[in-house]
Amino acid sequence: MGSSLAVPSSLDDRDGHGRVRSGSLVDSQALRRLFVAAHAPDLLPLGEADIQSWLDHGELLVLDEDSELHAAAFIVHDHDKSQLEVLVVDPGVSGRGVELRMFGVAAALCEAKWHHALELVGPTCHPRLLDRGRR
Repeated sequence: MGSSLAVPSSLDDRDGHGRVRSGSLVDSQALRRLFVAAHAPDLLPLGEADIQSWLDHGELLVLDEDSELHAAAFIVHDHDKSQLEVLVVDPGVSGRGVELRMFGVAAALCEAKWHHALELVGPTCHPRLLDRGRR
């Protein structure tokens, strides 16, 4: 995206619950599994071209634990603002503070890289929101 400050390759979690890192095309199959596990098929990237589009227009962060993705956040940056468009969390890790952790990393990235706050827009999916919508 033309910035000299890159996303750190990973942010280790000292409590043993994985690390937040930049997502890439290599993660396409794991992202599919995550979106299915989170019951978010309408947000599911259809293929590598869709993921590449995400990478071209923003930042993709993933929570990687033992080579499995348990959360993903997509941030769109447009000149003077950054927006959290998607936050997907595997229901199996809900309750471990994953949502707050991913949001915190995304917000810190925006402050450090683009010097402004993160805005929330679009569908934010985690188990509580999904369950509420289905009952």
